[in-house]
Amino acid sequence: MKRKLIKQGIGALTITLPKEWISKYGLRAGNEINLEEYEKTLLLKTEGGSSVLRKTIIDIDNLSQTLIWRYLMSAYRLGYDEITIKFSNIEKNYDIKLSSLGVLEKKMRMNTIEVIQDIANRFIGLEIIDQGKNYCVIKYLGEISEKEFDITLRRIFLLLLSMAEESLSGLNKKTKNVKYVCNIDVNIDKFTDFCLRVLNKNGYKKLNKTNSIYSIILLLEFIGDEYKKIVLHVCNSKTKFDHKLINIYADINKLLNLFYELFYKFNEKMAAEIYDLDEELTNKINYLKLNGEVKEILHHLKKIKRYITNLMQLRIDIEV
Repeated sequence: MKRKLIKQGIGALTITLPKEWISKYGLRAGNEINLEEYEKTLLLKTEGGSSVLRKTIIDIDNLSQTLIWRYLMSAYRLGYDEITIKFSNIEKNYDIKLSSLGVLEKKMRMNTIEVIQDIANRFIGLEIIDQGKNYCVIKYLGEISEKEFDITLRRIFLLLLSMAEESLSGLNKKTKNVKYVCNIDVNIDKFTDFCLRVLNKNGYKKLNKTNSIYSIILLLEFIGDEYKKIVLHVCNSKTKFDHKLINIYADINKLLNLFYELFYKFNEKMAAEIYDLDEELTNKINYLKLNGEVKEILHHLKKIKRYITNLMQLRIDIEV
């Protein structure tokens, strides 16, 4: 929409705000709003959230349990506050592929409401508030704020570093502690979804960097998935892994630790150190002799290494 500039006093110009926007957020004369400048863009933001709930309806009759999970994940990430789930058969049983319980030790089946409750348990702030014969209503009852976002993002980093350390320990000692490491990944996914929800609703504190921080969070989730795959593979393997592979693993974990430090305190010297270590790792990997088991582990480590390189570019994007 366009607005005409109105002369106000000496050297000042004003514009009127849309009536619908004022009503939607309950604004009155004398209220304060935040104004942020991004080159040619001026962003107006109200204090607090909207009084209008974002609602959506999902019909799950023709969806598998995995697709129900994915649809609800998308609705949560996109910032919907109230999700009505429609179904024809409340007693329908589903084979469970994904669960808030993490890695399933045996096959499970759940009925419709159990499936919905299990998924709601997975997402921060979601609660079932109403239920009928052929519907269920889930509502977001949590809090969204810049402070909560910052705290949650740091949790993702710390959990990921813990996962890297524990998975390397598993490679060294051949531990069977799969459930513990996989539960770390479940929490990473949970915090990732929350951060993406905040970004979709409010944007990042530096608005023009929202896309970059969104991509960073997704890549952190992908790295967690790769560590989980390594752990699951190692625990099903009878191979004793040699020191060369373990050293590469340790160096990639070091790469991740350095990026964590760089993310919160950017400096060019550390950025150069990360790229130098990345190049050194490439040379080590190229000279490593591969067999079936080593090749499988190395495949996931190379993906982690590539994700960290992508993270570096995105972090530089935020800095520029």
